[in-house]
Amino acid sequence: MRDLAPGIYEAIIDEYLRTTLSDHPELRTVFGKIDPEEQPARYASFVAKVLEQALREEVDQEKRLDLCNRILEHVARQPGRSHLEKHRLVPEQKPMLLEITPPHYNTPGIPRPHTPLAESSLFTGSPQEPKLSHELLEEMRSADAVDILVSFIKWTGLRLLMPAFEDLSDRHVPVRVITTSYMGASDAPVVERLARMRNVQVRVSYDTTRTRLHAKAYHFKRNSGFSTAYIGSANMSHAAMTSGLEWNLKVTAKDMGHLLEKFTIEFETYWNSREFIPFDPNNPMPLRSAIARASNPSFLADMDEILAWSLNTTKVSGRIPELPFECPFELHATYGSIDILAGLGQANLKSAGQRGIGVLHFPAVKAYALLITFQKMEREFSPSTMYADYPISRELLHWQSQSTTAQNSEKGQHLIHHDKRGYTILTFARGNKKRHGVTAPFTYLGPADRVGYEKERPINIVWRLWYPMPAEMFEDNRKGG
Repeated sequence: MRDLAPGIYEAIIDEYLRTTLSDHPELRTVFGKIDPEEQPARYASFVAKVLEQALREEVDQEKRLDLCNRILEHVARQPGRSHLEKHRLVPEQKPMLLEITPPHYNTPGIPRPHTPLAESSLFTGSPQEPKLSHELLEEMRSADAVDILVSFIKWTGLRLLMPAFEDLSDRHVPVRVITTSYMGASDAPVVERLARMRNVQVRVSYDTTRTRLHAKAYHFKRNSGFSTAYIGSANMSHAAMTSGLEWNLKVTAKDMGHLLEKFTIEFETYWNSREFIPFDPNNPMPLRSAIARASNPSFLADMDEILAWSLNTTKVSGRIPELPFECPFELHATYGSIDILAGLGQANLKSAGQRGIGVLHFPAVKAYALLITFQKMEREFSPSTMYADYPISRELLHWQSQSTTAQNSEKGQHLIHHDKRGYTILTFARGNKKRHGVTAPFTYLGPADRVGYEKERPINIVWRLWYPMPAEMFEDNRKGG
């Protein structure tokens, strides 16, 4: 044992610890009792760790099994404990039951998550871990009931989980969802769509000025006893479940059953609270009105239209880069300039927002959008706007500012020192201004960082893209291509 450092402990005293303390009479110690109700769990946890150490030290698999059985036999020989003998381990080539295949399955193979069903684990968003979205999908596909508690629900998040929601519906698995209208963050049509599923019930808090629901949790109940829950910081959004720095703890009934019991009790309390009102998809106006009050009404109307159109027409399913502000653009999807303005809150049905040749400024979120056309035709651009814009590689982009922008100007300083000034640079590019006689949209290349610059006015800047541009765009527009 390491030297006993001053501090707080909850260490059960075994002979080794008692001897160590006796050897150090100078230590000022404080002892306490164990509540009789806590003793079974405390002692079982202590013995389990000692037993695990012994099993790791024993490399022979048969002897490991024999050691476990001898302990069980000793316990079963105690008066009134003979019924525990049935838990003796049996030597099998495959000693773990993984599935009892449902009658409606033609072949075995119930979907299951990568992480264990019997051991709790922590998700931190690391690239080495399974994506949270994948784990939630697989957990849903094997659940017998689902309870979800999230502050808001976005289309980008529901779209990721929609295959699993449809599977739950097909299997008539009950789903309960608790959410809020706080800050107008939820997408109202998405909540409506979810609530229209025959197996889903939704309850909503309509308080737009405050929320006591900061928890984000997903509970997957299984009749097998191997229930699991994910508790942490991930709302139902694409960024939170794929690329965000969200931390989520997976809790299992087998090693943290008391936490799942508390989860169930608290969820039932919320579900039956007057604050969370049953949502009727046939009467969506209370939710829409609450969200409208909590957000920009005209912008919300625009987003509803864009979302409705997107549900019916979009074919893009790219990633959404994580940014310091809400940004709906999918990587390598295409957008017109008005879409870009609307997506960042500067255009709506009443106003088209700012005008600009190639640079849009969004001071509210401290961002610039660079709208780049690589192939400039003299008949389409004036001499002052024939900027030298071209890809150096799929990751590096040469860009030239407007002829009136100097290094010492406010815009020039924002662009050159964007990282120090807290500005985000978003890049949008297209090959030509027109396609088949119609104004061409821009492809969203994502955020970029400055790696070099030269000339006083206009400024030549080299940007490094966070994500490589599409290979076809690079080949079509590189110098000498």
